[in-house]
Amino acid sequence: MELDPYVERFALTTSRMIGENLHTGVSVGELADAAGYSPFHFSRLFAKVFRTSPTRYVSAVRFHRAKQLLLAQDHPVIDVCHEVGFNSLATFSRRFLQAVAVTPGNLRCVADRLGETEIPAFALGDQAAVATGRVIFTPEQRAALRDDLVHREPLVWIGTYPQPVPLGRPASGVLRRGEGEFCLPITTTAPWVLATAYPASADPAQQLAASVPMVGMYPGPVRVTPGEVRGGTDIHFRTALPWDHPVLTALPSLAGAPS
Repeated sequence: MELDPYVERFALTTSRMIGENLHTGVSVGELADAAGYSPFHFSRLFAKVFRTSPTRYVSAVRFHRAKQLLLAQDHPVIDVCHEVGFNSLATFSRRFLQAVAVTPGNLRCVADRLGETEIPAFALGDQAAVATGRVIFTPEQRAALRDDLVHREPLVWIGTYPQPVPLGRPASGVLRRGEGEFCLPITTTAPWVLATAYPASADPAQQLAASVPMVGMYPGPVRVTPGEVRGGTDIHFRTALPWDHPVLTALPSLAGAPS
């Protein structure tokens, strides 16, 4: 994928500044000054490059870092809360739940019971239509996802979201294995189809908070009419860029979503 050098420099510099200031926080004004823009023009360019607002992106990076700390260490949740720049445990826990779909404490429980079972297609709201398509990997991606330990196809999550970023609980989704055809419920409120893939034997931290995941997205919103079966919703994958919005949803927690 060819990137405009200026856009790449802007995205990399901005995301790095955000990541280096999670504990103290960084304002839109400070980010804009560092990039040489007014806050208004900075926010417009940011939304175009990052597909979300600066405020939402900063929160997402904080919660992704919190996930990594919770899974890598046995620190109390209150310590993780302060480490990623929150002063209130109640606020941190509430917003973490909204972004990740489980509480900070329950994230460790999800990791403990993490399995390799697939999740049948489900919808959490009123299903309006069905989208069908294919999961497609390049030869290099197949090699990266190949699992010589358990000799099983990689796990592929496909979900629908209100925005083109994997934030919060998806409106519908499916967890399947490997390449091939998929069938996904579509709701009118969540037209963006996003995906991530990882090897079958990936450890809990890699599945729940990967640093460099394999990600995919259908190029535009899937607009449907009630009862429609929309074909051609193919998903091509790539390695996540350093500034990509992290995959926040604790996907294995959705195993009980249809019930």
